[in-house]
Amino acid sequence: MSHIKILTVEDKVPENTDTANILNSLGFDVSILTSNFEEFCAQDINHDLVLVELTSTENYDELQPKLDELNIPVIFITESSEELEIEQLNLKQLHDQLERPFTPTELKYAVEFLVYKHKTEKKLTDVANNPPLLFKNIPIPYHSLDPEGNILDMNTAFLNVLGYSKEEVTGKNITEFMTSNTVEHFEKNFTEFQKAGEIHKAEVKLKRNGGSHIIVSYDAKVGCDDSNSVKQTHCFFQDMTEVRKYEEKIKEINHLHSTISQINQSILRIKDKDKLFQTVCDVFIEYGNFEMAWVGILDFETGDIKPVAYAGNESGYLKKFLSTFIKTPYCRNFGLKSSKMEI
Repeated sequence: MSHIKILTVEDKVPENTDTANILNSLGFDVSILTSNFEEFCAQDINHDLVLVELTSTENYDELQPKLDELNIPVIFITESSEELEIEQLNLKQLHDQLERPFTPTELKYAVEFLVYKHKTEKKLTDVANNPPLLFKNIPIPYHSLDPEGNILDMNTAFLNVLGYSKEEVTGKNITEFMTSNTVEHFEKNFTEFQKAGEIHKAEVKLKRNGGSHIIVSYDAKVGCDDSNSVKQTHCFFQDMTEVRKYEEKIKEINHLHSTISQINQSILRIKDKDKLFQTVCDVFIEYGNFEMAWVGILDFETGDIKPVAYAGNESGYLKKFLSTFIKTPYCRNFGLKSSKMEI
């Protein structure tokens, strides 16, 4: 805070109140305008803070138009007087008041706090007006798109997840990083999304650098300009690939559990062998979510397998399988010697 530039504007102040010298002794860079409010109002202010020494509210009225234009902190130094209360000065958020007498420490704290507050609020305003600044370092993948879907900006998390450099994605259309079956769905819904203003949990498949795909869930919001036209979209996504794989595995387990349960019930209920075999095949299709299932009887002497029931999309599979199956007595131990079964 030692490099703060302060412009002091002095009214008719009592003797022995050398505020400028105090500020200099505290390490601040001080410029002085003495009893010249017209010059102050005419010049371009490029200081971090303005310090005004007042003896009456008349001079405040003269300064007010200029102070209203300034977007920098102002401290008023006044005499202890009921005529110069803070309320009467109509002080703004970036304005403060010190009444005499005050110590150098009080003056130092007032200057540093007001300048710090102003700089902090300016940073927050800049971030609010430029959302990508806020999202640059967050661990959630972020990117923004123009109304045509071209990538305007992105954060490090976005680049890390997809494996691209900033140069490889900036200016490219987001559809270039989507799988072909996703592009059609995206193009159909992107316009509707801009009309709605936001979207949540929209899943698409993105292409990573190297060819692999990931499933992501998007949350996005539209940003508009002063005319309320779409300026850009702010998009966040979460990688759902492992979650979806886990969910699919759970589905498979549930299907197999249902299949086994139905087969056990069928075994207890159905006494006819042929009907039982057909029911088992049907269960694999309906509950197990298999594409095709069949049951064959193995002749232990010849090694031949005779299909007795099947269900699902057979499409010539049985004929092809049986023609290539090795017909030998060794096959009667096939299911035991092999670590897998042919279905």
